Amino acid sequence: MSTWLSAAWLEQAAGALGALALPSAPTASVRCTVAGGAEDGSDVVTTARLADGRLVDWAPGDDGDVALALTLSDADAWAVLSGEVGLPVAFMQGRLKVEGDMAIVLELLAQASTPAAEEARSSLAEATQR
Repeated sequence: MSTWLSAAWLEQAAGALGALALPSAPTASVRCTVAGGAEDGSDVVTTARLADGRLVDWAPGDDGDVALALTLSDADAWAVLSGEVGLPVAFMQGRLKVEGDMAIVLELLAQASTPAAEEARSSLAEATQR
């Protein structure tokens, strides 16, 4: 079991979500910020790397050169992981903030609604210690 947002958790998440593919097969980096996600209340900033539409790496830090930036509060990010709220709903409610390539965002939102993504999310949530 990995601790929420730790380097080990990010690696586990990349493995769990890596089988999912975006239709346009983008190769890009995505900065993901969980506002207030650290134990001390500071933000947790990570970079997810897509290659040919698949998540191949997700690591702590900001590599600076990203096609897309996503931001959620810690409570909202946890609600998405736990299945309490879907990622598309969080986006439509303004809880998921986005900057950058909207084509990738739309593909991510569509992918998040698939049974395969739901299964990956659920198994990751079960293996996550908060």
